[in-house]
Amino acid sequence: MHPEIEKLIELALADGQITEKERNVIIKKASDFGINQDEIEIIIEAKKHLKEKETVASQIKCPSCGKRISGLAKTCSCGYVFNTGSIQESKSLEAAIETLENLIVQVRGLSSSTSKEVIESLIARVEKEIRFIKTRYSDNNEIKKLLSELEAISDKYINEIVNKSKKRKFVRVIILIVSISIISFIVYKRITKKNVAEKFVENVNRAYLDNYLLYKSSNEYLIDLTNFNKLYFRSRLCNMFTNAIIKDSLNNEWNKWDLKRDISEFYFYAKASDCILNSDIINAKLYLDTALVLNPTFSPIYFRLHQVVDNKDSSLKFISKAISLDKKFGYIYLPYRSAIYYDKKDYINSLNDINLYLKKYPKNLPLDLERHIWKISVMFDSGLKNEGCKEFNKLSSNQIVELKTVWLDAYNLINEKCK
Repeated sequence: MHPEIEKLIELALADGQITEKERNVIIKKASDFGINQDEIEIIIEAKKHLKEKETVASQIKCPSCGKRISGLAKTCSCGYVFNTGSIQESKSLEAAIETLENLIVQVRGLSSSTSKEVIESLIARVEKEIRFIKTRYSDNNEIKKLLSELEAISDKYINEIVNKSKKRKFVRVIILIVSISIISFIVYKRITKKNVAEKFVENVNRAYLDNYLLYKSSNEYLIDLTNFNKLYFRSRLCNMFTNAIIKDSLNNEWNKWDLKRDISEFYFYAKASDCILNSDIINAKLYLDTALVLNPTFSPIYFRLHQVVDNKDSSLKFISKAISLDKKFGYIYLPYRSAIYYDKKDYINSLNDINLYLKKYPKNLPLDLERHIWKISVMFDSGLKNEGCKEFNKLSSNQIVELKTVWLDAYNLINEKCK
């Protein structure tokens, strides 16, 4: 066990007893050295038991009244003073009384202005003197009275002063925090103070947003939303095998669509789409950001964002967001995510997405030949050659003819692998 802990236990047991305060001090100190509380409790009780046995063995009888007392005691409760032969020791009872009286006066003289060092020094001296005097004169009635008074006023006065000191410190900290907060607020207000131009822009933006919210609560918005969803859904289902007549008809419908307002997410989505077609990615991102502010749950925005970001991870994040936002028709984005997984060589997820798309694909629409060819290609690259060939053999004669006409190289490659 650590020497400092042993020393503390010995000092505490000097009077034969360990107070609750002394026990807590020992346990806290032991904890600082990594000693378990149960372990230190056992050690304290063992040493206490040994001390009691030593005390009993060292007891003597008072020559005056015959009472059995500790051999270390200098006085008996009857008032008899044991003379060990030393004049100085025979007067030590008077010195102890004087010491206790002086300490009582010093404790009473403490004030809230007394320094922390003086208070700590006095506390240490009081504890030391009480322990020392208890060991020698604990049976003396006058000593008992003075000890009781000293312990009582020590707890009262010293604790009051310590608490007042803590309160003053707490108040100072609060004042400091409040002062810093006020100064920070003043500095912030000065830094963020808007000039005339900034206030004008802010007012314009607020008026714009108010106008948009008014439009969004009207029937006009519902009509535009219905038209957009219908055209957008059909556009996403188009691919390179879609009939040219169907594509032209769809483009005409987009061109004829008359938006009720030019302040909606539909408008900014359309502007961003035009920019993407013209490779103007910077302005496309600006239009998409505006649309996102107006309606952050509008899935087509995230579809376009996945097309303009710089890396596959960001692209995957945006297309997954588009899928999760559209619970009903989000499957239309699955072929796009399948292609991203494929580029990342994650063939399992790529195949899962294209299978899920074909499973959800509307039965009343023509077979999506391009998606089937894509599925077969992913199967080949993921090591599922036999499954890919089976999928290829499921194509009808009309589909094979169309494949040879539009995508002959793909047909020859697949046909060669499946021979």
